[in-house]
Amino acid sequence: MTGKQQMVALEKTTPELLREFSLKPRIYTESSLIEVLRGLRTYIPLPSEEKEINAHTKSLVRKWFSYRMRKKYDELSPEIFELQREIEIDKKYFKDVDSDGEKIKLKIPMLIQAKLLDKGDGWKEKFTYRSRYDNYTLDLSSRIPRVPLDVRKAGKEAIGFTYIIYGEALATEVLSDVINENSDYAPYPKHAELLVLWKPKPSEIHIKARHLDNDPALVLKWDRPYLVTTWKEPNEEPFMDVISACRIIDFLEK
Repeated sequence: MTGKQQMVALEKTTPELLREFSLKPRIYTESSLIEVLRGLRTYIPLPSEEKEINAHTKSLVRKWFSYRMRKKYDELSPEIFELQREIEIDKKYFKDVDSDGEKIKLKIPMLIQAKLLDKGDGWKEKFTYRSRYDNYTLDLSSRIPRVPLDVRKAGKEAIGFTYIIYGEALATEVLSDVINENSDYAPYPKHAELLVLWKPKPSEIHIKARHLDNDPALVLKWDRPYLVTTWKEPNEEPFMDVISACRIIDFLEK
């Protein structure tokens, strides 16, 4: 390599250098992953490049595990856990909500999940709701669907397969070196868990509401006093029963 050619090579920016080790989506193979990983291992980065090189190395290791797992199981997008849907809550749970007002709506996961255990009790999640003046906590729950024995067996096989893949990684040149130096770069089988995903009907979701007593109140005094709002303050004596008793609503036109 001539001096001029060498100077041009050294002038490459970090992104350009990393692109030499990058792989286009959906075209890599197990061998190409190892080849690219080997290239990263032989490249000596500048101090300013180490963080990006390490991140790229970790990404390649995770891609190798993903590639091996997809030979047996379909891979899902992690975004499946972020999907949401909106359900309506019956106003009977809230004592101060106008029956002619807007429907009470709550966002919950599109697909709810629970860990598969021998005595799994299903999905539980706590929400908060604030009406015009009062606060509530809502405990939503849904029983886990019955999981057949053959499905449980398939789950145990899937867990066992993670140990097989991990063992293959430790037996693979370069890949094992990276894992031994940085164990967190690879998913460890002990951290694998079986999740049951299901989408219950709104009628199959159990709701338990609990009213929270608010303490201070903001009152607008303009000829007569008007309740603007309330809020929660620790270590205060609740007096919402007094506020409720003093609300004047009988003269309003319906």
